[in-house]
Amino acid sequence: MISYEPGSGYVFPEDEMPGPMTGAAGTLEPVAMSAEDFDKLTRIPIIVYYGDNIPEEPTEDFGLDNWRTRLAMTRL
Repeated sequence: MISYEPGSGYVFPEDEMPGPMTGAAGTLEPVAMSAEDFDKLTRIPIIVYYGDNIPEEPTEDFGLDNWRTRLAMTRL
């Protein structure tokens, strides 16, 4: 599976859910799924691509902060 700059639908096992991420673009919520289904999903090779110039720290710039929170959720 290849994903280019995903912006939503970040799935986690229901017993390992991270908290929501809030930024200038709003709140990004993770999506719960069963541990069994998550295990099936992670057996598929997955690579995720994002562009560069995404800030590591919060910013008031809506567009940049939008990608900052999404990249942070992807890393989890």
